[in-house]
Amino acid sequence: MYIQVRSGVRGCCCDIRNLDPMSDYRFRIRVENSFGVSDPSPHNSTSRDRLNLGPLRPQRFLEPGAPFDANSSHVFPKDFDLDRPPHEGYTHAPRFLSQEDPYGHQYGVKNQNVSLFWYVYGYPKPTVRFTFNNEPVDMGGRFDFSYTRNGQLTLFVNRMLDRDAGWYEAIATNAHGEARQQVKLEVAEHPRFIVRPEESVFVTRKSGRLQCRITGYPECQVKWFKGQ
Repeated sequence: MYIQVRSGVRGCCCDIRNLDPMSDYRFRIRVENSFGVSDPSPHNSTSRDRLNLGPLRPQRFLEPGAPFDANSSHVFPKDFDLDRPPHEGYTHAPRFLSQEDPYGHQYGVKNQNVSLFWYVYGYPKPTVRFTFNNEPVDMGGRFDFSYTRNGQLTLFVNRMLDRDAGWYEAIATNAHGEARQQVKLEVAEHPRFIVRPEESVFVTRKSGRLQCRITGYPECQVKWFKGQ
């Protein structure tokens, strides 16, 4: 039987801690995105290397003078700059990944905080700015943004109003070029029942129908349950 030991890992490496040095383990990987979860990979076995282990001391940095390869090492030299490219010439113009919605629609609820998302990559790290319906967005007050090292760019809108709905464009620039991508913010409505399902009686071996009326925007995804 397999149990989940880590989730939400964004890279290709993962540290598994607190293993019993007297036991053998098998690990499998599933990858996931917004459309589902993959089948598990073939297992990767671990085995006991030594039965008599001394006290374990975590290695935070490479020892001085130890060989270092930025592409494969899990431990870095002390004071190593993670933003530094691993070799000369590792530069490129900004580039946006495609939005999950093919039309670039994102949604927010009126009078609640909203976050708009992009993913943009470039080296050196691009500077970013935003426009709303082709007008510059001034940071501060009701607007703020974050741009993390993994490429996620987020624009925060404080307490969305009707006038905040429209087209937002993120513009990323570095010394090697510029890239732009638009998303459309629309006002969403929580799902609610207009007509709830009613108690129904069906004749055995005959067809029947359970029905209700639901409203909400964007279009609601409906699931039916029987019992639990």
